[in-house]
Amino acid sequence: KDIYSAFESAVKTKGIDYSICLLSLRRVLEMICKDKGAEGRDLEKKIDDLIEKKIFPPMIEDACWIIRQMGNDAAHADKIAVYTYDIDQVIGYVATIIDYLYSLPYRVEKMKKKIEKRKVKK
Repeated sequence: KDIYSAFESAVKTKGIDYSICLLSLRRVLEMICKDKGAEGRDLEKKIDDLIEKKIFPPMIEDACWIIRQMGNDAAHADKIAVYTYDIDQVIGYVATIIDYLYSLPYRVEKMKKKIEKRKVKK
């Protein structure tokens, strides 16, 4: 719940300030790592830990790298060209991670129970 709320808040800042949005999206990734029990001294190590533990699939690694880099660039006030498309991509990556870790397991379990219940009735 807190993670989704933080994600929604981050998305709301998109129209106000790209840097704040990117920082907030990076924060959401930090929250996810903490929630999933990641170990490591920094976000990069925490992401590596979750990949090693197979909590994050390998495909997510590059998306996490992008989220982390864009957030770092925003935090350090680096003068980089950021476009709406870039922000939309980062938002999409964070949304995909949230869906994969939180929403998808719930939906799959619900559907699985529905199918199993139907088979018992036969």
